[in-house]
Amino acid sequence: MLNRQRPRTFTYGQCVASIAGCHSETINIWSHLLGACWFTLDAIRSINAFINSPSPGGIVVIIYLAAFASCFWCSTMYHVLASHAQASFWQQVDHVGILIAIWASVMAFVLFSFEDQRGAQWTYVFLVTFAAILCAFRLTDLQGRHIRQRQSRIALHIVFGGLAVIPSLHSWFQYRGPARPNELLYPFWILVAINSMGGGIYAVRIFNKTGNRMGIPDVSHNIMHVFVVAGAFQYGQSLLRIYQTRILEA
Repeated sequence: MLNRQRPRTFTYGQCVASIAGCHSETINIWSHLLGACWFTLDAIRSINAFINSPSPGGIVVIIYLAAFASCFWCSTMYHVLASHAQASFWQQVDHVGILIAIWASVMAFVLFSFEDQRGAQWTYVFLVTFAAILCAFRLTDLQGRHIRQRQSRIALHIVFGGLAVIPSLHSWFQYRGPARPNELLYPFWILVAINSMGGGIYAVRIFNKTGNRMGIPDVSHNIMHVFVVAGAFQYGQSLLRIYQTRILEA
């Protein structure tokens, strides 16, 4: 049943109605939708807590959670509308959501890790934000499902992700040895490692043949999504823990 392809359509209503069906996009839709709901609820809870006890760290946590909620909602919309004639547009929305998630992950790290170095902090904020904007504009030239466009989009995310690691390398070099450790450094590197493994599995589609034999199409994409959710969850929990510790110590 999961191998059944949805018919091409010009009607958004038919795409939305297909959420309840069983077809090749079912797993992708529901995995992204559940992730979107989870991070949306987390963001709402954090906003309520921030209203009762406002602080700069609370804003950072909210931005991170809201960004990942947006990322998963963008992915959900794409997979719901993947059978629509305008699917290439929604594919662009999906990839913009990925850029937002990478950007927010780095912003949280920079704002928490360079609090006592405003110059470095705002330099990284500007550079990473500028790079994200450039990548978003570049995506407009990479529409379509041809293998060349797909490879270019993957390369773009790899380059942006590589740039995003630079602040963590700066922090690691700065706090080596007996210096005060950066509490967020290892959770950030775990996030990078998990996403890199998931992205690698998706890029080479290593499990797709096995998945197709089992009647589960595009299984490498599904595995990647599990990695992304796991990485985002552990990093978000680390952010919350560090934020709550700082509140208690204040």
